[in-house]
Amino acid sequence: MDTTHILLHGKKFIAIENIKYDGENEIYENEANEFSSNLLLSKEQENEIVSNYVLTEKNIINYAKKFKTHPAILIGRLQHLKLIPFGLGNNLFNSIAF
Repeated sequence: MDTTHILLHGKKFIAIENIKYDGENEIYENEANEFSSNLLLSKEQENEIVSNYVLTEKNIINYAKKFKTHPAILIGRLQHLKLIPFGLGNNLFNSIAF
């Protein structure tokens, strides 16, 4: 179970990856997604980054340092918002070995 769900909805809510939810469960899932997204990068921080009309890898790294987060978090958000292409900054992602 995702920690975000436990923080927001307690242990009684069960979330399974890659399952489409509806009704109350969909609301819980959307709330958890928004909560974790804002935990990594607030809307205010996102707006500050977006207001910069030149989003280069160097600028993204500087914002990551300023907001004390990993550049990959910013790159992922900016790619999701379609503000940068899906190639920019991919070299800053770290692979995880299990």
